[in-house]
Amino acid sequence: MFIEQATIFGFGKWVDYTIDFSSDNAIYIFGENESGKSTLHTFILFMLFGLPPKKREFYRPKTSGKLGGRLTVQDKGIRFTIERFHEVDNGAAKCYTSDGIQQDEQWLKNRLQGMTYASYQSVFSFSANDLSQVSEMNENELGEVILGIGLTGSKNLYAIERRLDDKMGDLFKPYGKKPKINQQLSKLQDMQIRLDQYKQLEASYYQKKTEANNMKTAITATKEKLEKLTNDRLFLGKMQHAQPSIQMYKTISKQLEDFPEHIPFPEDGITRLEKWKEKMLPLKSELAILQDNEKKYDQKIKNLQMHQLEKSILDQAEKMIEAEKRYDHLISEQNKHKADKDKQQIQVDKELEELDLHISREELVSMALSFQTEKTWKQIKVDSEQISLEKEQLQTEQNQIDRQRHHLQQQKSVLQEKLHSDNKIHEWQEKLQAVDEFAAKNYLKTFKEQQQNDWAKQRVRKRKAANYILIGLVFIGMIVGMFGILGTHTVSIFSSLLLVLLGMGQWFFQRHSIHEMDHAFMHEDDMPIRTNEINESEREMIMADLEKQHQYRNQIDAIEEQLKGLEIQYLKWEEKTYQTAEREKRIARQVQDQQLEYPFLSNMETSFWPELYYRLKSVIRMDKQVQDIAANFNKIICELEQIQEQVNTFFEQANREMKNKSIKQKFEWIHQLLDNHHETTKQMTYLTTYKKDAVEKQQQLQQQLQPHQMEIEKLYKLAGVNSEEAFYEKSRELKEKQDLLQKKDSLYQQLSAIDAEQDWQHMLQNVRDEHTLQLQRDQVQEKMKQCTTDLDKKRQDLADINAEITSIEGSDNISQLMHELEFEKEKLKQQAEQWAVVKSAKEILLQTKRTYRNKYLNKVMELTTDYFQELTGGIYVHVFPPVDDSTFIVENENGTRFHLSELSKGTVDQLYVSLRLAVSKSMSEKHALPFIIDDAFVHFDSIRTKRMVHLLNRIANDQQVIIFTCKKEVADTADNKSFIKLQNSIRIH
Repeated sequence: MFIEQATIFGFGKWVDYTIDFSSDNAIYIFGENESGKSTLHTFILFMLFGLPPKKREFYRPKTSGKLGGRLTVQDKGIRFTIERFHEVDNGAAKCYTSDGIQQDEQWLKNRLQGMTYASYQSVFSFSANDLSQVSEMNENELGEVILGIGLTGSKNLYAIERRLDDKMGDLFKPYGKKPKINQQLSKLQDMQIRLDQYKQLEASYYQKKTEANNMKTAITATKEKLEKLTNDRLFLGKMQHAQPSIQMYKTISKQLEDFPEHIPFPEDGITRLEKWKEKMLPLKSELAILQDNEKKYDQKIKNLQMHQLEKSILDQAEKMIEAEKRYDHLISEQNKHKADKDKQQIQVDKELEELDLHISREELVSMALSFQTEKTWKQIKVDSEQISLEKEQLQTEQNQIDRQRHHLQQQKSVLQEKLHSDNKIHEWQEKLQAVDEFAAKNYLKTFKEQQQNDWAKQRVRKRKAANYILIGLVFIGMIVGMFGILGTHTVSIFSSLLLVLLGMGQWFFQRHSIHEMDHAFMHEDDMPIRTNEINESEREMIMADLEKQHQYRNQIDAIEEQLKGLEIQYLKWEEKTYQTAEREKRIARQVQDQQLEYPFLSNMETSFWPELYYRLKSVIRMDKQVQDIAANFNKIICELEQIQEQVNTFFEQANREMKNKSIKQKFEWIHQLLDNHHETTKQMTYLTTYKKDAVEKQQQLQQQLQPHQMEIEKLYKLAGVNSEEAFYEKSRELKEKQDLLQKKDSLYQQLSAIDAEQDWQHMLQNVRDEHTLQLQRDQVQEKMKQCTTDLDKKRQDLADINAEITSIEGSDNISQLMHELEFEKEKLKQQAEQWAVVKSAKEILLQTKRTYRNKYLNKVMELTTDYFQELTGGIYVHVFPPVDDSTFIVENENGTRFHLSELSKGTVDQLYVSLRLAVSKSMSEKHALPFIIDDAFVHFDSIRTKRMVHLLNRIANDQQVIIFTCKKEVADTADNKSFIKLQNSIRIH
């Protein structure tokens, strides 16, 4: 893209100013500080990319109301002018091409190929303020710059990288709580704690269940009591509130008697009337404007009716224009067909030579390669490969079966050697039975001895008790007898004798009981006890041997089942082997048939047949294209001759003076003739259309107004009025009546809700006084409060009991909880695998970015080295990019390397300029935009300045370069320069 001219109507300090950039060399724009260089720079960017509204306001001129301008550019052979104004379409661009066609902002963006304001500033433009960036640039920052050059979708890569980081953060963070894996870990920890609690829980389950049932019964009774009290309180409340409602109901009923029974009025009448009035107002205004426009169009049409061509000449000229399009197309097609024919012919010969099948062109033309042939060759390749794979698999299966059979037979032999005879096992079992009998009898003997010892102690206690009772009763009987003798009470004397007899009776009974128990223990038969033949260690060894023998027998049974399974597998393997052999024979017959039909397949592996098919098919198609192109080429020549004859015939009638001109000049003359005619016709068409539209719109407006007015009349008629004022008055009256009816209905519903089963009107006539109702309600409220407190306490007690019961019942579900725990662990594993997949995707993305960076880094650094070597006069011959967090390193002609901190400010600036020029050069292959430099040579001496100017002039041969500077020596140093001084707008060449 090349900027030719900038016209500023108003931008900052520049008003009605024009500047010419049409120089083939680098353009130097000189101006002192505050002369408007940066403003001019921003104006160019505004024309190309636009600016946001606030930033445009900043550049509004102080001495003019206009803000905008034009920029004329050349881009790929197309010359167009960009026009922007702050007040027009929010600063959007309008582009005018040289043929008068107007394009919009999107067309300009397409010409710029996606380049934005920020991208242009970072690639094609820099100033002195940017020179310090190179000393702070590390490997990552340089890589991002290179990535932006080499990859158009770099923004998408950054967005994907952010999404991957967000996805990883959603899954897991080392110290987070919200990520899924963190939550899953917490959940597993909680489940483990619950599992431990269930295992440790011990309590009395049935007692808690009984308490819970009793508590539920008590709660049910309390709830029934509370429900009854609630109904009583509700009824008393309704009674208490009924008095004012009845009074209001009677008042409203009396007011409604003053209104007529029916008030006619349309539904939503006021809203509908206002809507129709609002719709009619703009229609009436528009109707007056259209009537005035119709008169203006009539006058303009009369003035244009005198400028038109005769119809015969017009028809012939239009035919010639169509012929011109066809002529240009045929010329283009003729050249294209010739080039395509030669190219296709060479490609056919080259393809036949590469195939090396010794096929002639005639054989190639007559060769028939059908879709069935392609399918057959592909199937043969697939079947051959599958047969080879199946044979390998069958061999592997056979080896595996043989190894398994040999291994199982060896295991079986080893186990059979370890087995003992049945007699030996029976002998071991008898020994164990004898040991168990000996232990049982010893236990019974010990138990009986313990019983005898306990009875001896108990016998002593019983004798002492009998003696104590006997002495006590005799003593009491003596005392009672003495009182009887002294007091001459016969009953006391008999009572004392009775007590003595009772004491002696219980003493004789206890003695007899003790004697019977002694007799029982003395006559128990002693059981014979056999001596134990083996000790405990021998018993454990016998039990271990018996367990091993049992395990050996189970293992031998399992091995025999596995051997049976292997025999079944071997039979299946033999069946597969037979089927594979049959398929191999069938494929061999198919291969032989194809080789007979296509002899060139004889020396080629079947795996290459499908690829050969596509190559041959492509060659046949290209040869057919060569023949078609030759036929079309001859047709084009004949048609071109016919068009030339038609043009000559037209000019014999229209303009004999153009007869000897070239056909191109003849077509141009016809274009000019038609353009003049079409412009006049176009204007007349526009005016006629405008007039017709105006008339139609008037009719439409009249039609639109008519139903609105009719709707308004209908509203008046429905309301039974003739004026708008009466309509509004009736609306007010209707609304007042509706409000009263609504209040009355509301009161009716409220009073009916007091008791649905009784006549509320009759009930309210016998209502109690206010004081009695309030007293009864307070009593009910107090009872409800006590009942509620009791219910809450019982519910809390029941909840505590149920919690303990639930905890106990939960302990029975330990297996279920363990199953859930394993399920959650598996879920954690899946989430971890998902996190690993996202992590891998990010690593692949980072590797992709590094690959793109390395792809373009070498090219940028080569250009940077070349430019830096030229600017430093060959002192520095190589530039190395930053590595990790280090900066650039340069190497001089002696091989010594220097960091940027070891270089002078001017040399560092030269390096940054070289880097920016290299980046711009890399981007210019896709975006050929002008390169703009704003006072970037502040620290350059005269020698460096000359070298810089020489380099920029060389770059200007391929890319437009514009330099803004306040240093006069920069412009004076340039040879063959184009110099613009801003103070007086004088152009010096």
